[in-house]
Amino acid sequence: MRRQNKPLIFASREHPSSTTPPRTVLVDDSKEFLKILCALLEDMITIVGTAGNGTQAVTAAANLRPQLVIMDINMPEMDGLSAARLIRQNNSGTGVVLMSGEDSSTLRQQCRSCGAHAFIHKSKLRRELPRVLQEVLAGARLRQFPTNSHPKGQTA
Repeated sequence: MRRQNKPLIFASREHPSSTTPPRTVLVDDSKEFLKILCALLEDMITIVGTAGNGTQAVTAAANLRPQLVIMDINMPEMDGLSAARLIRQNNSGTGVVLMSGEDSSTLRQQCRSCGAHAFIHKSKLRRELPRVLQEVLAGARLRQFPTNSHPKGQTA
């Protein structure tokens, strides 16, 4: 498994950027990590809810109608990939940023396939997440994957 060095943004958002912090649901099965994530993002987003698994994330997204869901991939009951797919089907205007402690080109392709707007490795959150959020909310579209995520000569 090859580690990727850069976050991946691969789908445009349907809402234009705004000066109002986006209404956001944060999802991770670790309560400790959720606390860290809340502290890291408190100046950038408005946290309208948190969830501990994919099933709760789908329910929270349906009930709270956030602009953004930032979600772990590896969780009990329902993983983040399945939850992202359902959130995007039910709330097409909600942006989804997936995160994980793992990283591979296969995982990134799964994130893209489920309709998520971006993927970021958890070790890069502090440094990369502010920029990723700005780009996702501004409607950024990835032109191609970083060269180290594809075999030579291939791009997305």
